[in-house]
Amino acid sequence: MNCCKKFDRALYEECDTFGKTVAKKFMKQEGYELTSEVEAYKSHDLIFAKDGKSCKVEVEMNLRWLSKYYPYQTLTVQYRKKDSKADFYIMISKNGGGLLTIPMQEVLSANIIVKDTRFTKQEKFFSLPISKARIYFLQDNYYYPIEDDNEIV
Repeated sequence: MNCCKKFDRALYEECDTFGKTVAKKFMKQEGYELTSEVEAYKSHDLIFAKDGKSCKVEVEMNLRWLSKYYPYQTLTVQYRKKDSKADFYIMISKNGGGLLTIPMQEVLSANIIVKDTRFTKQEKFFSLPISKARIYFLQDNYYYPIEDDNEIV
């Protein structure tokens, strides 16, 4: 195993379109207009605008998040995102029934940890308390904020 997960095209294709579709739906709900779907490698995945201001977004799927509640007390984001130019980071659950948002600057200024994953050994991650993120769940085709972001199920 390597310290960084190798790029897996099949997994990327499985997650990328679905994740971006969910992110676009959520951002539209929040009053943002999609201005670019052109992914900029190591920078951002999507660009939106609201009130004349541009907003770059990084989108990530979490295939181990299976319910509306985020299943961990800590949010970990791959250190490879260190060069991101995104304004916001959006993580989406496997089925799209839950998502979380956090300013990318919060992620990039977080503590760095090293841990083993099912794909890697000794990989670096940004690590921060889940209370820093805003968690939402999908109900009746609308994403509602979970008021107690620390609730774990």
